[in-house]
Amino acid sequence: AKGKVKPKFTKKIAASMLNIYNKYILVNYGVEKYSAQEWVEALNAFETHTAILDLPFLATEKNVPAKDTTYYQFKYYAATCAWAGEMNDKAIAMFEEIKDKEYNENGIYQALCQLYLDTKDTVNYIATLEKGLAKFPDEFYYLGNLINHYVFGGQPQKATELLDKAIANDPNNAQLYSVRGSMLEVLEDIDGAMANFDKAIELKPDFKEAWLGKARLIYNKAFKMEQKALEIRDFKLSDQEVAKALEVYKESIPFFEKVIELDSEDFETMKTQTREDIFTEAVLAHRNIIYKVCYIYAPKGMIEDYYQEVLCNLWQNFDQFDGRSKRSTWIYRVALYTCISFIRRKRPASISLSFDLSSEED
Repeated sequence: AKGKVKPKFTKKIAASMLNIYNKYILVNYGVEKYSAQEWVEALNAFETHTAILDLPFLATEKNVPAKDTTYYQFKYYAATCAWAGEMNDKAIAMFEEIKDKEYNENGIYQALCQLYLDTKDTVNYIATLEKGLAKFPDEFYYLGNLINHYVFGGQPQKATELLDKAIANDPNNAQLYSVRGSMLEVLEDIDGAMANFDKAIELKPDFKEAWLGKARLIYNKAFKMEQKALEIRDFKLSDQEVAKALEVYKESIPFFEKVIELDSEDFETMKTQTREDIFTEAVLAHRNIIYKVCYIYAPKGMIEDYYQEVLCNLWQNFDQFDGRSKRSTWIYRVALYTCISFIRRKRPASISLSFDLSSEED
């Protein structure tokens, strides 16, 4: 019939296509283009290779390769090319097609999560995280991102419920206890938060985040005590209550010191640098340390003021550094003591709190 390919030619075409498939001719071309970051050409090569097995005239042929792990590997490569080429909708469709085909499933689920996040598809982002968590319960990626979503979405209770389930499955995971401690802190269950930070430290004594959590809880307790004390109209009674708060402030210092001790950075050349070097490095290399301390200590709306105060003190107190401690340790202490002193200056004159910036320990 007109337009119909004769069987003998169909056989030849089928044999030719299977030869191209079995010898990876298109795959090799795709790899070459992938290495050159020519994503569209690489994508077309991988897609065309895998499409060969879907040709209708191969349905009756013998010795047609199965759609096995290797087949889905090339489908994965094609989806990766689409993602790298910022063809996000196509990448999503391709990853969705192969996400449960027993090839790099964990990686594909994580890729889909990131793609949905990038395209601001919150519904599918959360759904994929939840499916990923159910499928890969030992992979913290899904739990961690779900927790972050619920935390920043103002749903700490939901985050805590997820952590409860995770801890039941993995009771020796220090990170889970530390994160749950932070969630309970947000929910104002201070005793529960402290218990979780303690458990995290019991399981992992060098867990810096848990030590910082303990320090933060104690500091915040003292801060609230002080605020209440300053509201008392009787000056004598107010001073007595402020004194109690200051004692609690001091209780937090050993835990902050422990955080410093666990800081593994080592900058022994600080004493050979100029004022300008240290100031620039404090702003650029250690701004996260400074900001973290200011975030913990500064009242709402005052973080930037505290940050600037720390930078001023780093500049003014450079000569006090004697080289016996790490650079990060010195900067952390300057930030810590500056913030506490800044709080003091905002109190009535009768309140006294002082720290010696020159006191350095190894």
